[in-house]
Amino acid sequence: MILGHKSNTAKNAGLSVEGAYVLWRLQVDRNTSVGHLNVLKNYIHDKDFSIYVQKIIYDYQKEKTEITKLLNEYSISGPDPNSRDLNIKSNTEAMADQEMAQVIYRFMRLDVNLLLLNIRNVATNDAVQQKIIGFAKEAINRINTFIKYLKVKNWLLLPPMYPGLPSNKREMIAINEVYLLWDYLVYRYNGLRQIQIYAEFSEDPDFTALLNTSIKVQEKDIQNLEDKLMYYGIPFPKAYSKTNPKVESKEIYEDRFMFNTVLRGIQDSIAIRGSAVQEVIVNDELRNFFTKLVFLELDLLLQMAGFGKVKGWVNVTPKYKSLESE
Repeated sequence: MILGHKSNTAKNAGLSVEGAYVLWRLQVDRNTSVGHLNVLKNYIHDKDFSIYVQKIIYDYQKEKTEITKLLNEYSISGPDPNSRDLNIKSNTEAMADQEMAQVIYRFMRLDVNLLLLNIRNVATNDAVQQKIIGFAKEAINRINTFIKYLKVKNWLLLPPMYPGLPSNKREMIAINEVYLLWDYLVYRYNGLRQIQIYAEFSEDPDFTALLNTSIKVQEKDIQNLEDKLMYYGIPFPKAYSKTNPKVESKEIYEDRFMFNTVLRGIQDSIAIRGSAVQEVIVNDELRNFFTKLVFLELDLLLQMAGFGKVKGWVNVTPKYKSLESE
């Protein structure tokens, strides 16, 4: 829809690799939730709570039906149904272990997400933030190791594979992994262009030097990403012009504003790329690649925050005042 006008092609636009993965992942999570709620409801004593949980199960079941229709409509192979949901009689002990592993995997995913979201803001206490960053790195390493363990056990539900992979490549790559690579290149294109423009407007010599160094780093990252997209046969997003604007007045952008905009980009990237680590479950090399990127950006966040504090540019979160200090 553009300015109130509906697009005639929207209905027949097909589905992206990212959209296909979202539907698949939603069905996986609904299956796991319904299966374990069906088990947990047997241990509930409160009548009202039992009715409430049954309503939650009903809602999830209804959503599962709608998601299944979408999966079928777009010819997406859905995940295997949860055994607890269908009451299938088989090796119940083995199935219970696999289901429990899926729950632990979901807990680990949530842990990574919460940790990365919690370190986005500039801390008043650098020592505490460094400790939390250490916890985040450990959580990412922990889920990385657990994914490998689940694959050995054949307990991992794998998303659909990317159909556009060149025939001469032996590696497998899932549809969501293709999107994550493509989306990260889009992010780098946007970031590089933004920093190139800001470097023309910055007045502080230290900040200008920082931006110029960042340009070189991002250009190297872009080259690595483009090589990966080419290797896996993934179409490139459209890059921006390399022509820098002519600056007539540097008063248009304030250094402090430009710095905080760049810093916010790093903070958002940490949360987004960190969540990508836990979703890359088919291609181990790509998961290691994203892990290294997140670790580098976590270290960069500390450096940028320190730079901003020295300049007096950062917006520091309000301090906690204990009762004892009053």
